[in-house]
Amino acid sequence: MRRPLSVAVTLAIAIAVAVAFQPSVAGAGPLALGPEQMMPGSAAYAVNQRVRVLFTDDGASHLAWVRGTTIGSEEVVVARAPAGGGYGSEVPLSSGTNGVRWEFGSALTLKASGDNLVATWEGTNAANRPVWFARSTDAGSTWESEVRADPGTPAERAYACGAPFDDGRVAQVWMVYDAMTAAPELYWRAQDGGGTFGTPSFPASSSPQVPCECCNPDQEVLADGTVLVAYRNNENNQRKCWVARSTDGGASFPSSVVLDSGGAKMFACPGQPPDLAVDGQDVVVVWVKAPVSTGLWHVYCAASTDGGATFGPDQVIDDSNGATFTSHPEVARRGNLVVAGWVANDPVTTHREVWAAVSLDGGQNWSAEQAITGDGVNMNVEAPSVAISPANEIEIAWQDNRDGTDKIYRVRGTLSPTGVLETPAGPSSPWLTAAPNPFTTGTTIRLERPAAGTRLVVHDLAGRRVARSTGTELFWDGRDDRGVPVAAGVYFVRAEHAPEVGTLRIVRIR
Repeated sequence: MRRPLSVAVTLAIAIAVAVAFQPSVAGAGPLALGPEQMMPGSAAYAVNQRVRVLFTDDGASHLAWVRGTTIGSEEVVVARAPAGGGYGSEVPLSSGTNGVRWEFGSALTLKASGDNLVATWEGTNAANRPVWFARSTDAGSTWESEVRADPGTPAERAYACGAPFDDGRVAQVWMVYDAMTAAPELYWRAQDGGGTFGTPSFPASSSPQVPCECCNPDQEVLADGTVLVAYRNNENNQRKCWVARSTDGGASFPSSVVLDSGGAKMFACPGQPPDLAVDGQDVVVVWVKAPVSTGLWHVYCAASTDGGATFGPDQVIDDSNGATFTSHPEVARRGNLVVAGWVANDPVTTHREVWAAVSLDGGQNWSAEQAITGDGVNMNVEAPSVAISPANEIEIAWQDNRDGTDKIYRVRGTLSPTGVLETPAGPSSPWLTAAPNPFTTGTTIRLERPAAGTRLVVHDLAGRRVARSTGTELFWDGRDDRGVPVAAGVYFVRAEHAPEVGTLRIVRIR
C-alpha cells in the first residue's frame, strides 16, 4: 500500500516540478514536433496554394487548399483525417471551371462552428471576382455543392471570408468598390433560414477613412451570435488593425476597436491581414506590421475576454530583429492555449521559414519563437495555417517550394514541457500576494496594483485556467471552475490585461 507523502515531501516535489517548468534556454522550442509530411495529393499539381487546417470537436482534422495545373482552372479541395487516423483522398469543393484566385490576399478560408464547416474562395473573373463557398453540416464528412454568395453585387474586389453560425447559416464578408467614388468598402451579409442572403451591412463604416484594399478581412461568429470582423484600415497611407463588433447577428456594426498602438509603415500589404481566433468570449487577434516609428517588421497580438468589446494592449510576440519582411500571420485558440504561426527570414541562413510561438494564458505571455521549417534549403514557404485539437495536439500546414514547385506540407506536434514559457523569468511579482501560501483549504489572492478591467486568473502547470475572479481579489478554495478540487501542486496567478504585473506562484498541499 502506498504511504501518503508528508507535507514537506509534497512541497519539495511541487517546487521541483516548478523548476522544471521554468523558461527554457534560447532556441528551445515550445512544440515537440513529429516528422514533416507532404500531402501526396499535391504532388501531381503545379499549383498548390493557400492551405487551411482546422480541427472539429470530434478530433478530426481538415486540410483545404487551392490546386491546379493551368491558370484559370484551379480548384479547391479538402481532405479529412479522423481522430487518430491519416488523411483520406481530397474532395473537390469547386467545379474547377471558374478557377480560383490565389496570387494575392488569402484566397481561401476555412471556418467551423460545431459540426458546420464553411470554405470560402474567390473566382478568377478579372472584372468581377465572384465569392464562392461550400458548406458541410456533418463535421466535414460530406460537403454540399458550391454556392455563389454575391449574385447581386455588380462589381467587387473579393478578399472574402466566410464563417458559419451555430445553426448552419453562412455569413460572408468581402471587399466592394463603390460604383460612384471607387472607394473600397467591406460588405457583410448572412443567409436567412432558407439560405437567401439578406441586405448587406458595413463592418468598417465606423472606423476612419477606408478599409485597406489589399488585405483580407477575417471574421468569427461567437456562440451567442456576436459577429467580429477584423480588418486593416488605410488612414493616410498608414495601416491600422481594427475589429468591428455586431451584437445583433450582423445587422449592424455600430463600433470598431482599434488594436494598433501606432500606424503601420506600408503602402501595400499582401500577406499582412489580421487573423482572429475565439473560444467562448475569449478572443485573440494577430497581425504583422512595421511601425512608422521603427520600420521594423514584427508579429503583434491583442486579446479580449469580453467577446471583442475591448482589447488589451498590443504586444510583439516574435523574437526577430525586425529587419526582414514578415508575413501571413495565423492563430488558433482552444481554451487558454494559443498558437500563432507566420513566415519570416531566418536571421542566420536568410531563408524564408515558418515560425510559431505558444501562449498558455490566452495571449498575454508567449514562448520564444520556434522555426517549424528549416532543412538548409532556400525554399519559398508561404501561408502557414495552425490548428489545435480537442486533445491539444497542434497541426501546422504550409505551402513549400523546396523542389521547385509548390507542394503542401504539414507537421503535427504537442506542447514541449521544457520549451513552453510557464512563468516570466525573474522574482515574484511585488503586486500579487497570496496568504496563506502554501495553503491547504484556501488562500486569499490580491492584486495590490488594481486597474480597470483587470481580474485574477489561476492556471495549472499545463496552462489550463482553473479559476478566476471578477475583480482584483480572489479567495480560492482549491476548486476549479466546475467546483472540482484540484490536485496538490504548483499553480500560477496572473492579472489579465496587466502583463507588467508579472506572475505569482502558489502551492496547494494536502
